[in-house]
Amino acid sequence: MTTLQERLKESISNSEWAASRREIVCRCPFCGQTSSINKKHLYISARDDRPIMYNCFKCNSSGIADYKFLQLLGIKDVSLIRQVQAYNSEKLSENSKHLNKREFKTYDSYSINKSRYTHAFYTNADLSIIQTKLNYINQRLKTNLSQSELLNQKVILDIRMFYNDIRNTFNVSTRDMQIILNEYIGFLSVDNSCLSLRHIKNDDLPRWIIVNVTNQGDSVLLNKAYGIPTRVYGVNTIYASEGQFDILSIYNNLTKKSPGFYVAISGSKYTSILEFIVEKFGLMNVNLELFFDNDDTGKSSMNFMKYYLNKFRFIYNGTIRFHINKKSKDFGVPLDEIEDKIFNIY
Repeated sequence: MTTLQERLKESISNSEWAASRREIVCRCPFCGQTSSINKKHLYISARDDRPIMYNCFKCNSSGIADYKFLQLLGIKDVSLIRQVQAYNSEKLSENSKHLNKREFKTYDSYSINKSRYTHAFYTNADLSIIQTKLNYINQRLKTNLSQSELLNQKVILDIRMFYNDIRNTFNVSTRDMQIILNEYIGFLSVDNSCLSLRHIKNDDLPRWIIVNVTNQGDSVLLNKAYGIPTRVYGVNTIYASEGQFDILSIYNNLTKKSPGFYVAISGSKYTSILEFIVEKFGLMNVNLELFFDNDDTGKSSMNFMKYYLNKFRFIYNGTIRFHINKKSKDFGVPLDEIEDKIFNIY
């Protein structure tokens, strides 16, 4: 039997499935992209457990597929349009009921099996390397976190468990592999499909290395986004920052681990990450606490997000606040180096 998503895909001219078959990819009706019909940047979610939503990676147009959007795609089948609208209403209603019952799996469903990332035996040399990395984080943020606490927050100090993943991603020499194991800290992506490795020394080596851990990621939108698994009951607040150390400090220093969804967009777009979390977990009346870098790029992002959130106020209809650190360029610093300037948007 042909599913609604398959019918939708067949009705969109020059569309194709993404590699995961969880999204339909096509040309964007808002920006038109380029003159080539083969270049597509609009992704439409095509899963059967969430509303049908869209996001353009070129012009940032995004939202829930409604009557106007489907018409812009050139769909003239009124029956199909009505079915999509009914489907989206049903999924939003289902998610709302889950939320009210507080039974649905929340962000902690993306937690990790600690034994999977822990060695049974450590030599003195191993322990020394781990301690050096632990000291780096605690000194940078003025925290007192243990290796176990950081592992719960999906920060990987012992990189050896990803030896084969690194080998499969890069053709590295034995010497370079040893440098990676000794001098890099890992941040697992929200869906555990990607490991972002951060160098902890100031030299000519790449600051960041991205390693594919598995091809079974939850969404292309979460390829690099780092999130701290937390259990959330009825508190629908998303804390989003630009970098991994930002969100680590926000979680451990600024909010003192208040309940919420904590995520670093890590080079992705705020819009893509927010929409994924909202639709994945069925959040309604969501509150947003968005943390931006205190530079021209951060201020530009703030201006765009004001426009975006005003356009989609029907989704993000809770309290919305923007933050910048007046004392530093970002929030990846100790608490005494943070002067949180808050902008009340809604």
